[in-house]
Amino acid sequence: MSREKTVNYSEIFLSIEGEGPYTGHSTVYIRFAKCNFTCQGFNNPDMVEITNEVLGFDPADYDKLEDLPVISIGCDSIYSWDKRFKHLWIKRTASELASEVVSYIPHNKWRHPKTHQRTILSLTGGEPTLNARFIPELLSQPEFDDLECILIETNCSVPLKDEFIQELNDWTNGKAGRKIIWSNSPKLSVSGEDWNKAIVPSIAMKQREVVNSEQYFKFVCDDSDASFDEVQRAMDQYHLYGLPVEDDQTYIMPVGAIEEQQLDIAGNVALKCLDRGFVFCGRAHVHAFGNTIGT
Repeated sequence: MSREKTVNYSEIFLSIEGEGPYTGHSTVYIRFAKCNFTCQGFNNPDMVEITNEVLGFDPADYDKLEDLPVISIGCDSIYSWDKRFKHLWIKRTASELASEVVSYIPHNKWRHPKTHQRTILSLTGGEPTLNARFIPELLSQPEFDDLECILIETNCSVPLKDEFIQELNDWTNGKAGRKIIWSNSPKLSVSGEDWNKAIVPSIAMKQREVVNSEQYFKFVCDDSDASFDEVQRAMDQYHLYGLPVEDDQTYIMPVGAIEEQQLDIAGNVALKCLDRGFVFCGRAHVHAFGNTIGT
């Protein structure tokens, strides 16, 4: 008898979707542990090492994720992949994780009993596609029988195997109305990651093999021309590889881990979006709740 697969995650929570075309929608998040990137340069232009002193606290001093101070430098979800936070991660089987997820759904239903508004399941991280072998088993659990909409928040840099794509197609074809949303957040040079590892058009095209799916891109930018030039360079690469220009949905978010940092440049970023033909995108969850754990 084979052992049931397990996965590490850092948190499950109910919030509003904060970015992109589904902003404001009821969403339950699974934040998976581990990532293939560190994004050290995020809100860290001097690329200083994110030591405990720079963080402003020692993760070892905390035994509850919700007690962590607000993270205002470097990757704002560092707690989901940095090993200093490993003691806060939780290991679960697919059946155990499914039971926990449904406890967060409003009224214990994937559609609201009065408005019939759907609740989205967001797989985020870290980098959720690192768990491609686990995700299909999770979705096969009975708690997800009535789930219609899965949003995969990915950096679009981890290769997707044919088997995984087929399993996603099997899931969407299993019931009318189901769909996969690929929310791609490729990392620009400001993140500190290598361009050729971060911008991988073949993966974006592989996502499109999921028949009942949507796809959009969102980038974190400062208000410089150089930052917007990089977005255009990235999208040009995707288009040259075969991504249809007419299907292009590109959202731009102002860089900053906390709202004050984002608001400082939001106006200039919005003006550049108007000039360049991109969609300005704030972060509704940060505006509503602050950049706190569980939002």
